[in-house]
Amino acid sequence: MADPVALIQLVSEQTMQNVVPVLAIKPARLIHLYTPSTASRTCDITKALGLAQTVPAETILHPLAVMPTIVETAAATAEAIRSARAAGERPLVNLTGGTKLMSIGAFDAARTEGASSVYVDTGRQQFIDGGTGEPIESVLGPDLTFTPIKKRLKVNVIAVANGLERVTSTKKWSKYVALARHLLNTPRDEDSCWRAMREGVVGPTGEPRTWTGWIDLSRTPFDLPDSVAQHAAAAGLVEAIGKQWRLPTLDEKALRQAAAREQQQQRKLNGALPKDQRVNVTNEVRNLRQELASLIADVQLSLNLLSGSWLEVALADVAKESGHFEDLHWSARTGGRGWGEEEEQDLIAVQGAQLALFSCKRGGARAKLPSEMEIIQTRARFVGGALTRRYLCVGRMTPDAALRRALQRRAAELGIRLITAQMLRERVPFWEAPSEA
Repeated sequence: MADPVALIQLVSEQTMQNVVPVLAIKPARLIHLYTPSTASRTCDITKALGLAQTVPAETILHPLAVMPTIVETAAATAEAIRSARAAGERPLVNLTGGTKLMSIGAFDAARTEGASSVYVDTGRQQFIDGGTGEPIESVLGPDLTFTPIKKRLKVNVIAVANGLERVTSTKKWSKYVALARHLLNTPRDEDSCWRAMREGVVGPTGEPRTWTGWIDLSRTPFDLPDSVAQHAAAAGLVEAIGKQWRLPTLDEKALRQAAAREQQQQRKLNGALPKDQRVNVTNEVRNLRQELASLIADVQLSLNLLSGSWLEVALADVAKESGHFEDLHWSARTGGRGWGEEEEQDLIAVQGAQLALFSCKRGGARAKLPSEMEIIQTRARFVGGALTRRYLCVGRMTPDAALRRALQRRAAELGIRLITAQMLRERVPFWEAPSEA
């Protein structure tokens, strides 16, 4: 019977290189060498492994200096190797992570002690033998790719490994695919649909500013192209009203009552309240707003889908069919790190061993795509770290050639892939790295 493995790892800001080998090797013990700046990452790794149901029996934390030298890291690694052997375990050193000096020190110790070592290539999704001891095939088997563990690389696991607390409230998109495909392939119908929603139902003042304002909006009749109406009705997004259509019927009584209670509690908050009562009232207001949001959810979903969010569904459909993305989440909410309320993400998935974050914009003359790119950058780092794959999907790209080239240049500078509706229609492999000229 093979000796249990003790996996010795260098911890840095990027954590997937520490999570992936644990999923593949299932070591009996983890020994983490970390600096003060990466101390919290050891907790993130442990939480992610818990979600993946692969928690070693023991994790030992070995602190290093703020800027550890080659000699210090080599000494700490050698100590970990010897302690593993003394415990009857086989030491395996993960050379990925930490600073370059730390990696050199870990490699030097593994070579001196004759311990096996591994490099985790998350970009190519494979393990590489470090050449310092017995080949890693004796631990991992002949397949050194990530293929055996791909099903365990979920969005939640990667997000939590990068410091996020949760990814929740994913919506199902399958029943909206037929509508999304039609609007993707029929731009004229899509334009008519958008005008019916944004210029007809919503009007120049925008979405209602009060909860009860959604009642009038849901009662407003509108026209739709016949083919769009058929798909929308089949998906439960619209209801017939004579020869026209309306958004789903609201529970008007429940909405008015909840709105009245919310206003009443809000008036209490605006007055003078003892601290303990203020906390209770604040919680009551929060709960009532969640109740109100759920009461208008169907109407809001229909409005959004018919006026642009269909593009998110079309993108999810193509991404899933491609086979290059796993665990796709549409309209998921990400929260944690003390950033306050959760943020809704258009589409988030696993691509390789990293997260892929998608933002979708209908586009048009008023689209603020350059600022959207900056938002994507911030969100991507927050959700999945610096290595998150970033995509911006635009339904109607500007006809201005100079502006289009400027957008493409800026996207390339930021490492964002631009996806157009035409690319989705033609199934262009937007997930592949662009070829260099």
